[in-house]
Amino acid sequence: MDLVLIVLTIAISAFNAVSVGAMWTESKGAGWFARAVAWSGAVMAAVGFTYISALFIIVCFSLFGLLDRHTAALAIELSYAVVLFPTLGSGLVLTVHSLIVAWRKRTFGDTAVAAWNFYAMCDNTITACDYDGSLLWESDPDVDADEDWQVALLVVLSATFAGVAITYWIVRAVNRAVIEDARRAIES
Repeated sequence: MDLVLIVLTIAISAFNAVSVGAMWTESKGAGWFARAVAWSGAVMAAVGFTYISALFIIVCFSLFGLLDRHTAALAIELSYAVVLFPTLGSGLVLTVHSLIVAWRKRTFGDTAVAAWNFYAMCDNTITACDYDGSLLWESDPDVDADEDWQVALLVVLSATFAGVAITYWIVRAVNRAVIEDARRAIES
């Protein structure tokens, strides 16, 4: 089940980044809401790629013995805390947008996207309400907390950089392709 969620997260993040790249230039002149949707899509893509990157780094480092269990758990908890609020804010904008599009177009595809976004927003909100961050505030006298925090923070910062970089690369590549296609269409 976890592998399915990882693959789904990668697919949705890639879809978001490609969609944002396709609309990026156009959104600049389409008003503030279109720009907010574009930025929200980019943030959601970066959040997905960040969380997957964090899991990848944590698993690899743990397999090679570079992270102990406590530091790995702390890094997972910290990575969730870092992506929590951007997920909720961007998710709200994207959910409202998809509901508006579904109401206007009334196609199966747009309704399915709106339903998924609504479900994901509800699930993320419920999960956020249940989140207590207990591991972040835990103190164990037998554990070097400063070193664990430094390593966990380094993992999360590296994952965040990777997530943002992957999103930027996809958005930029798709945007360039869209611009080039438009130039060819005008020239012909």
